[in-house]
Amino acid sequence: MNIKKYCALAAGALLALAGCSDTTSSSESGSSSASGTLAVTTSFYPLAYLVTQIGGEHVTVTDLTPPGSDAHDLELSPREIADMQKADLIFYVAKLSHAIDDAVESSGVKNAVNIGDSVNLLEYTEITKATGAQATGAQATGAQATGAQATDEHDHEHDHAAGSTDEHGDHDHDKDSAEKESGSHDHDSADATQDKHDEHSDHDHDGHDHGTRDPHFWTDPSRMARAADTVTQELVKLDPDHKADYEKNLASVKDKLSKLSADIAKITPSQCRTNAFVVSHQAFSYLAVQAKLTQIGISGFDPESEPSPARVREISDLAKAHKIDTIFAATDGEMKAAKAIADEAGVKVEILDALESQRDPSKDYIAVMSHNIELLQNSMGCQK
Repeated sequence: MNIKKYCALAAGALLALAGCSDTTSSSESGSSSASGTLAVTTSFYPLAYLVTQIGGEHVTVTDLTPPGSDAHDLELSPREIADMQKADLIFYVAKLSHAIDDAVESSGVKNAVNIGDSVNLLEYTEITKATGAQATGAQATGAQATGAQATDEHDHEHDHAAGSTDEHGDHDHDKDSAEKESGSHDHDSADATQDKHDEHSDHDHDGHDHGTRDPHFWTDPSRMARAADTVTQELVKLDPDHKADYEKNLASVKDKLSKLSADIAKITPSQCRTNAFVVSHQAFSYLAVQAKLTQIGISGFDPESEPSPARVREISDLAKAHKIDTIFAATDGEMKAAKAIADEAGVKVEILDALESQRDPSKDYIAVMSHNIELLQNSMGCQK
């Protein structure tokens, strides 16, 4: 039996026993937090950031992804799963962390909200196909690149949700039109579509179902604004007495996200040395879509996939061909793969923080994303 499934079933049994002895539910007490605030559990840092900013003094937040960890590989102890059942509210994104998905499914937790339902997650195929790829070196090597001309049928709407403007206009793009567009423009990017084997490997690694949509929505501030709306709605449902506070805090958060979107919109690929960047796994597809950049992922969408020596050489060749001077690791745990390519290509290596956890407690989501944008602009030689 798969060890993770075994742990989930065992934890479920423990919760069933615990439920028999617990005579006070969170709905009866008004809150399960000892401090009298709403006890909210989040699956990873960007959601913890939103809940903390919007909930303020009225919430106690537990983030299940420890600092420096990768949400994809998260493991939960029976105690952590038991604590999830006691929470007033849980925010997570389905298919991002299998441990959390299993816990939500097997333990019978209530008030578990899948934020992925609120932010219009993009299909993997939409991301990889709607890139304006050319049948040149990148395609020949099977490089996995996204973003240069990827389109989002609701992108215009989401930018307005964050308070930003969409200079590219409002277009009606379905999957067929996106594929048509990908073959109708001439771009000098390193885009390429994945072959069927790579696509299957990325979405179903080690028997795990990674779904059909990319869960890394939080690198697009306009989608974070949509998530913020959902967080606020759920907090108000449980605690209507503090609705005014939640809505005031929501406005403040969305103002910050709007400014962040504006910073991304200032990136002009035509004024950069290159519009491409290399990162250990494709955690920045939504940012790439918004800024119309080319993201080359060493391991595709799935950080669990280890790049082969041939893949290392392929990415190294692409980095040289597109005058890329930095190889980025999305997490600390992915530095080894990024450094191998950086050494091969003779360039530097840095962290482009995927924000799945808070690496530095002194820097919040806004500060890290601002730094990420600056790193990208510097690595691509963009005029500011």
